Amino acid sequence: MTDDELASRDIQVVTAGRLASNVGVRLWGPLVPQLAAGFGTSTAAIGAALSAGEFAGLLAPVIGVRVDRSRPARVMAGALVLLSVGALVIATAPTVVVVGAALVLVSSSKVFYDTAMGSWIAAQVPYGRRARVVGLTETSWALSLLVIVPVLLLIGAASSWRWAVVGVAVVNVTAALVLRSRLGGGATASGATRVRSQVRSVLGAWPLFAGVALLMTSSQFLFVTFSSWLEDDHGLAAAGVSAVSFLIGGVELVASSATMVLTDRIGKQVSAALGMACMVPGALALTLGSGHLGLGVVALAVFIVGFEFALVSTLPMVTEVRPEARGASLGVTIGMGTLGRGLATLAATAGYDRWGMTAPSLGALVTTGAAGGMYFAGRHRHGLR
Repeated sequence: MTDDELASRDIQVVTAGRLASNVGVRLWGPLVPQLAAGFGTSTAAIGAALSAGEFAGLLAPVIGVRVDRSRPARVMAGALVLLSVGALVIATAPTVVVVGAALVLVSSSKVFYDTAMGSWIAAQVPYGRRARVVGLTETSWALSLLVIVPVLLLIGAASSWRWAVVGVAVVNVTAALVLRSRLGGGATASGATRVRSQVRSVLGAWPLFAGVALLMTSSQFLFVTFSSWLEDDHGLAAAGVSAVSFLIGGVELVASSATMVLTDRIGKQVSAALGMACMVPGALALTLGSGHLGLGVVALAVFIVGFEFALVSTLPMVTEVRPEARGASLGVTIGMGTLGRGLATLAATAGYDRWGMTAPSLGALVTTGAAGGMYFAGRHRHGLR
């Protein structure tokens, strides 16, 4: 077997691990109605629990530095195990408060996995070909919603939401065993030293990081509310929500696949611009047309295609700003994005309870515009394209 074939197999294993970890964070948005019914509470209360998990990502800069000093393969396997533990706690949780606390562990584990994976890819793949590999791994984001999450939602609808969450633990433990057996410990990412010095070294790229973080924020407005919107405004049951989740996963897969083909060829900055250009009309159409099911679903799909294409196109730039501190760069970006996502979760669910889908759609529109302004304000600073 050639070195390229071995590398390809390794990338497939890492992608499978990310697929499992994505299930651990993507299930909660579509599961919001079942969680609210199961605990006899409101959408906003469940949103507060989800926000607790999102805010755990504020530890991402510290996590990123830790990844720079560790063996990424070992970190990835350990993260999947910890995510499984968090899922089992949620599956047996007696109250929403316990769910929120366990989501802190789940989210922290996800940050560990994503940061270690990004650092591992950046060390293995030249920058000129990196978007292709990042696009491949990013298909796991789509496939989690396209394949696994709808199955878990149907399991939850047929039995209890708790069994759906048990499924998250099973998927992640299995992925951890496969990853550990295939990659072993691996090499240490770099010789990074203190947290403070490493984080300080990457802060000069903050406009890029802030632009990517605002992209993450804009998507969160819609991801945590679309299932409630489908049920409350259009009467879709769990099977209908699963079908729309399947559709969203499909368009995400198309966007991720497009980055594999186009982004390295036409440039990462141009690709990011094209993605954001799709997000704006999608969010605007959903803001104005959420009362119409067909128009709303199409608008949501357009927004998500743009978001996925823009995000995947920018991630290779984040890992190249400071090659000696890739984990720290990803950690700072994820930390900023987590703060935005946590605030968006609170604002979106509270706004939805009061004004319906118009409020989170408008939030997505505003933050998309802010993301574009921030990202392109600093796009030439580091000579990356």
